[in-house]
Order: sequence, then structure tokens, then C-alpha cells
Amino acid sequence: MEKEEKIFNFLTKKVFSEINFLNQEIEECKICGQGRKVIGSGNPLAPIFLLKKAPNEEEKKTGIAFSGETGKALNKAFKQLSIALSNFYSTNIIKCFFAEKNKQEATNCLIYLRAELLIVNPQIIVIMGFDALEAVENIFKISTKEKEIKEKIINYRPDLKILTTLNPDVALQNNDLKRRFWEDLKKLSQIFHSKRN
Repeated sequence: MEKEEKIFNFLTKKVFSEINFLNQEIEECKICGQGRKVIGSGNPLAPIFLLKKAPNEEEKKTGIAFSGETGKALNKAFKQLSIALSNFYSTNIIKCFFAEKNKQEATNCLIYLRAELLIVNPQIIVIMGFDALEAVENIFKISTKEKEIKEKIINYRPDLKILTTLNPDVALQNNDLKRRFWEDLKKLSQIFHSKRN
């Protein structure tokens, strides 16, 4: 047991060291010539990886993904679904705030997203919003030609499921979309808890 604990502690330190190094690289990035960067948040050892396309205004202020009102609302929802916050790592595809977002910024930042996915190695990825799915379709080989998401849950690999849902920055501002978003979060809860049983 002592040997296993040492190995676990070593691997834990390695993951945190790698994510800290990556965040430094993001902070120093000059590809797009933008200002403050927005880095991922949460536990890099988490089984659930939340992903949306770009930071909102509140995230720009804090420099941290999924902060502000969106983050608070999600934290409240996850508490209701009995999923501890330690089970989440959250990030944006685009690491800078842009008033107008386009495909080039997303393409420039994919190198950082790929690194985050390798470091975190999640069991469940939640892609939030069609624009986010469209930006990563080449990574996950998911077709977005029909301009809608037909499969909510994708068995990407035996050890990885992908859940597609709405962008919380949009869904939480509209009661109808909020209800649809809540139903998707309940699907996430079912997947998460089934993996724990």
C-alpha cells in the first residue's frame, strides 16, 4: 500500500506540474496578440472535462474559465445532482477574450486544448454549444454538417464518453433553453454515477 501511495502521489504531482506549465505557456502566448488569457479551472485529475468555445466577459476579468455567474449556476446545479466540484476540470477552446469570435482563434488555440486533454485524460467530456463542437470536430471526428447535434451521448472510446449540450452562457439566460440544459446535466449525472457503481 505504501508503494502504491508513493506512485499515486508522484503521478498527482506530475499532473499538477504539467497543467501549471501549460498555463504559463498560455499566459505567454502571443499568436493572436490579445491581452489577458483565460486558463482552465478545477481539478486536473477530474473525470469530467467541461468545454465551451470562448471566455465570456466575467471570465475575462478573472482570467479563470467558468467563473462568474455561469460558474456559480453550474456549481449549484452540480450540487443538486450530487456531483462534487472536485470531479470537474473546465476550460475554453479559445484562451483569450474576443468581442468577435472566429474560427482562426479557435484553430490557433487547439494545440493548448490537445495538451489539456492529454494531461487531464478525462472519462467524460461535455462539449457545450454547437460552436464549440464545430471547433473541435477534427479532434473527435464528429461531423457537424447537419448544423445540429443528433447524438447527445457519444461512446467515443470504451473509456471515454462525450456528451453534447448547450452553451451555458446562452442557456442560463433563457427559461426554455435552461430546461433543456438541465435535462442534459441530468444525463451527465447518470453517466457519472453509473461509472462509480
